[in-house]
Amino acid sequence: MRSIRCRADGGAVFIDMANDAAVRAAVHHHYGEGLRYDCAVGLTHWERDPEGGTAASPGAAPEVFFAPARIKQRVRDWGPRRIRSALRGRMATAPRRPARP
Repeated sequence: MRSIRCRADGGAVFIDMANDAAVRAAVHHHYGEGLRYDCAVGLTHWERDPEGGTAASPGAAPEVFFAPARIKQRVRDWGPRRIRSALRGRMATAPRRPARP
């Protein structure tokens, strides 16, 4: 793995699409307490280290983004009526594909 070539003095946010434990550990140790947020979105390398290599690592504790949990939170925050309205608005502007025969 190549070393991180970014300044470590300004703070950082890490959005992890692969869940590669070696990369996550390197980011945590490079930025230390300057790592303000760590979000695991993908799990491409989940089999390498299910814990993600952050036990006892400095910086922000990783959070996992899981779409169904986020939707439930939105329903609690916004209520069912606003969710339905938002979804209808998104569907109205979504690109339409012609039906296949």
